Amino acid sequence: VFIQKPLKGIIGGFCFMDNAEKSRRIFNTRSQKYDDLKWVFNDQFREIIVNLVNPRSTDIMLDLGTGSGAIADFFYSRVLKVVAVDISEAMLEKARALLSDANNVEFILSDGELTGLPDEHFDHIVCRNALHHFTDPVNGLKEIRRMLKPDGFFTLIEPVPPNLIAKPLWSSLFMIRDKGRYPEFYYTPEELIDFVKSDFELIASDSNQIEIPMSNWSNIDSLTDSEIDKIHELLKNSSDDERDALGIYSQNEHWQMTHSWSLLKLKKLK
Repeated sequence: VFIQKPLKGIIGGFCFMDNAEKSRRIFNTRSQKYDDLKWVFNDQFREIIVNLVNPRSTDIMLDLGTGSGAIADFFYSRVLKVVAVDISEAMLEKARALLSDANNVEFILSDGELTGLPDEHFDHIVCRNALHHFTDPVNGLKEIRRMLKPDGFFTLIEPVPPNLIAKPLWSSLFMIRDKGRYPEFYYTPEELIDFVKSDFELIASDSNQIEIPMSNWSNIDSLTDSEIDKIHELLKNSSDDERDALGIYSQNEHWQMTHSWSLLKLKKLK
């Protein structure tokens, strides 16, 4: 059992880096509706992730940015142990409730950039929809590299605009929705590979697309009415080419979106 490293700020009495504290507050708020998002426990997404990660029964896995525990839930019965880390107390409460019958999952409240976990300890680290919320994603990658065994694997799963045509509209939408997001983290699949290549070697990759009502995508309890109105204005004022590139269309006056993810299975460079 690891000794939990206390979070700085309100929890530990020290001063949080602004973005980390902002993420903690945002995800405490978002936790109530997080599992309503159509992608979180999507069966197709689960299958793609499990097939790409392909763990061994003897693996010790880190679920970094576990949120409500979906990744830990996908893998606890397939590996020896899962350590589930998140910065949000409310998210960890949901994860604990989900996995209350799992006796091989340990939950740790921590900033993902400063986990205090041992060097070269994990056979596999999975980070889904979390790295872009780190105060400094580059530091996050260095922390992941530190914790990963020399022959271990890191699977990074990030929402992406599918191509450069889609990127401006996609970035504008997520800039409103994802408060606390690292300002420059709006990468296409190719740019995401380029972002990690100084620390990691690409072993395999995959992608996933899920059609999601925009009302579901934006129903996260941390958006004001004004911000939702801005999203609708962006959609109305975008070009046909931009909307087509993102798979956005109006159906009976309701916006639909094809949400895309890039999945990278990586090994750290020697």
